[in-house]
Amino acid sequence: MSAYKKVLLVVDLSENSEHIGRRASAVAEANGAELELLHVIEYVPVEPMGETLLPAVQIEQELVERARRKLSELAVTLGLADSPCYVEVGNIKAEILRVAADHGVDL
Repeated sequence: MSAYKKVLLVVDLSENSEHIGRRASAVAEANGAELELLHVIEYVPVEPMGETLLPAVQIEQELVERARRKLSELAVTLGLADSPCYVEVGNIKAEILRVAADHGVDL
């Protein structure tokens, strides 16, 4: 019986993400566990009625799309192209905990 069934790889998409991903992949493989990838974009609130609302929303959408591309590229590099990849926006700690709970992650 393996110790883990589902591993959540949380990355900041920096140059260290591939190295961390390879380690997480090895842990998942050794345990016969599924591996899911997550990147969280820190939510930065803006003045709701300010002039910067529309550009801020557009910038956020661009950040999400760029993160999705980079996370997908990382998954392919790690040989995990079929693994679920999530990009969330919000408080990093809260989003990691939420995704882990929602997906039954045990590591």
